[in-house]
Amino acid sequence: MQKVLLICLLLVAFASAAVAVPQPPLNIGAEFVGEGIRISWEHPSEELEFNIYRGSSVENTEVIATVSEKSFIDFGTTPGHKYVYLVTSFDGNVESSAVGHVEVTPIEQGEVFSVSLVKPVEKSFEFGEETEFVLRVESSRFEDLKYLRAELVNNELGVRESFVFDSDSKQFRLLARFPERRAESVTVSYIIQAGAVLGEEQLSDSLEVSIILTPASTVDVGALAVNLFVFFGPAIFVLFLLSGALLVGMKWYLHRKTQLDAIRLEMLGVLRERTVWRYDMMRRRVSQQQYSEKERELLGKQRALEMKLGIGGKKGVAVSKNPFEGYNLQEVEEIYRIVKSIGPKKKGHTPDSLRTWLVGRGKTERVAKKAAELIFKKK
Repeated sequence: MQKVLLICLLLVAFASAAVAVPQPPLNIGAEFVGEGIRISWEHPSEELEFNIYRGSSVENTEVIATVSEKSFIDFGTTPGHKYVYLVTSFDGNVESSAVGHVEVTPIEQGEVFSVSLVKPVEKSFEFGEETEFVLRVESSRFEDLKYLRAELVNNELGVRESFVFDSDSKQFRLLARFPERRAESVTVSYIIQAGAVLGEEQLSDSLEVSIILTPASTVDVGALAVNLFVFFGPAIFVLFLLSGALLVGMKWYLHRKTQLDAIRLEMLGVLRERTVWRYDMMRRRVSQQQYSEKERELLGKQRALEMKLGIGGKKGVAVSKNPFEGYNLQEVEEIYRIVKSIGPKKKGHTPDSLRTWLVGRGKTERVAKKAAELIFKKK
C-alpha cells in the first residue's frame, strides 16, 4: 500500500513539473525610435520566447509578435493614438501571465525635434557686414535629446560654420560675416542643417535662408568735413566766443559777490561795535572823550566800507543809519550772531518764513524781524 502511495506522489510531481508556468517578464519600458516604438523588458532566462501584446486598453489587446530577444520595435503605430503593451514569456507549451504594462502615444517627427529661425529678422545686409544667426529648438522631449548640433552652409562661397548651443535658452547662436564687397547686389542662400540624437535614433531638420547683399554706401569723408566746417564754422566760432565771455562774466560775478558779502559782514561788525561803545558810554564804563575818539575811528571805517559798497563815502554824503539804533546790547549781540551764522544759509527762506522760523526757536519777534531784515537786505 505504501509503495502505491509513493508512486502516486511521484507521478503528481512529474506532472506538476511538466506544466510549470514560466516566470513573467519584469520592468517593461518603451521609448521612441524614429518612427517606431521600442518595447524592452527584463527576464533571467535566455531560452524562452516572448509574446508582445498591443491594444487600446489592458483588457483589449492581441499578440502582434513573438520574439526571442528582450526587446521589440513596433513600426505599425499611428501618431496621436494611445497604445497599451503587455509582454508574456512562453516556453513552447505554457505561457506566463503579464505583470505590468506600458502606455505610449506616438508623436510626429517634427514634435520630437525641429528648429526655427529667430534672427536675423531683416533679410537685407551690406557686403562684409556681421550679423547673428539664432535658431530656436522645438521639441516635446527636449530633456531626452543629446548631441545637438547645427551648421550654416553655402557650398558656392565655401561657408560651413558651426553654431554654439545654449541649453538654458534652448537656442543655437552664430555670429557670421557675409562676403566682402561686390559691385552689384546679389541674393545668397544659406542652408541651416541641425541634428540631435534621441535614444539610438539620429534626428535632423533643415531650413533655407535667403539673404540679399548690397554694396556698402560710400561717403567722401574729407568733402563732408569741409562742407560741415564751411556751414557751421562761423556759428561754432561765435558760440565759442560767447561761451568764453559767459564763463569770464560768471567768474567775475561770483568773485565780486563774495567780496561784497565779506564787506557787508565787516560793515555789520563796525555798526555793532559803535552800538557797544555807545552803550558803554551811557553806562559810564568809558569816558565821553574815549567814546568820541572811538566813534570817529569807527565812522572812518564805516565810510571806507560804504565807499567799497558804492553807497556813500563821498564828501558831503551822510553816513548810513546804524541798523541797531534803539536796540539794547543783548539784542544787538543776538542779532549779530544770527546774521553771521544763518546769513550764508538762507537758501529756501523768504524774510517772512525766516522770521517765523526764528520765532519758533525762541527768538523774540523784535530780534527775528531785524535779523531777517539784515539778512535779506537788498544788495
